Amino acid sequence: MQKSTFKKYIKSLNEDELREEIDRLFSKIPEVKHYYTLELGSDADRKRIYDKVKRGLESKYRTKSFRRPRRPRIAKINTILREVEKHAVYTFELGDVFLYNVECATAFANKYYFESDPLTNVILKSYEKGCLYIRDALMEDEFEDRLKEVIVNMKRYPNIAISMEQLYDRIIEA
Repeated sequence: MQKSTFKKYIKSLNEDELREEIDRLFSKIPEVKHYYTLELGSDADRKRIYDKVKRGLESKYRTKSFRRPRRPRIAKINTILREVEKHAVYTFELGDVFLYNVECATAFANKYYFESDPLTNVILKSYEKGCLYIRDALMEDEFEDRLKEVIVNMKRYPNIAISMEQLYDRIIEA
């Protein structure tokens, strides 16, 4: 169905029929319910959703073996982050999620002495997006400690730490 056909259909409905149609969409399609939960829901509802996303991110870094750690699931992490970006309402919540991803990735790198190009790319891209979203929401003061702490945590990997410092200076300090 094309958008023009859909618009004609919507215009042909009266107010009560429109309400019924939206109610039916809300009850049958989970994406619609998710959208309205983020858009109209309380802070507790949004927090519950973002906590679930954070647990999902954290699980992609989990491994059982200390000697031979499983590589982080970078493709799945990127998929989660893209989905969150599509549906988010407030930018500071996105900044928090991206920063949490950086915290999980840096903790993994430090705990298992693990460094790889995909992990480095995820750290730097998530850090950059997190800084941008935090700056856009004007919440630099609230996130400043966490933003600096992940840089300090990466001192074992100087190339990554220097790149993160440059991103911080360019985005937040500018």
